[in-house]
Amino acid sequence: MTTYPRTSNGMWSFIHDSSYVWPPENITDVKFYFNKRKKLTLTPNKRKTAKITLKNKVKKNYTLQTAVYSEFTGTEFNNKFKKHELIFETTAIPAETQIIGTPKIHIKYKSNANICQFNFQIFEVKADNTVNFINRINYTDRYCIKNAIRTKDIEGLSFAHQFSPGSKLRLVVTNLDTTPDDFDFLGTNPHVLPVMTKSRSKIYIKDTYIELPLRGFSSDNMIAGNEPNVRLYQNYPNPFKDRKSTRLN
Repeated sequence: MTTYPRTSNGMWSFIHDSSYVWPPENITDVKFYFNKRKKLTLTPNKRKTAKITLKNKVKKNYTLQTAVYSEFTGTEFNNKFKKHELIFETTAIPAETQIIGTPKIHIKYKSNANICQFNFQIFEVKADNTVNFINRINYTDRYCIKNAIRTKDIEGLSFAHQFSPGSKLRLVVTNLDTTPDDFDFLGTNPHVLPVMTKSRSKIYIKDTYIELPLRGFSSDNMIAGNEPNVRLYQNYPNPFKDRKSTRLN
């Protein structure tokens, strides 16, 4: 499995492991829900209608062929296609945690177009804010019904990775699947070809989550982005009760 540190040429270090069964023992499927304020949490958003919007801004008559010829870069591409990202992140993971298996996305959405695309990029963010790409999940709905609410379960690429203590899990949702880590192989080209139809896709965050097969994870020592419960109690005794007003002359 991949892990820190990165080598001098930018490659991950590797830990060798084996198992006689699949999935390996002590794996727990953990759901991290999308939430407001760029958070991934262990509990869903309380508001049933809470939504976020992924925008796919494409100028009229700008074609995929033209974008391919330009290798998705340059002045014309940047003026006619806008990359959009929605970022979600857990709080720090206190102990070594391993992802072993296939990540899954459950998404509830609607789009104002008859085709839409969601690209999910998984990153590890170290305590020093170093960000490195780990894996991805891609989905294109080519049979989308305009403004109809739809749900979909999407499997990503199976992999294994070990998070360092204190790191965070970051999930980026984007309309253009490019990352700096892809440059040596793909250059400026995306991992999958984008949709060239202008659209606004609403994601219902209460019912949208990423499910990860984790080993070494405990919800007892990590509340992934949840806010602490804060209560305000009345001051007692009330210092203002029965106090006579004083008039200043």
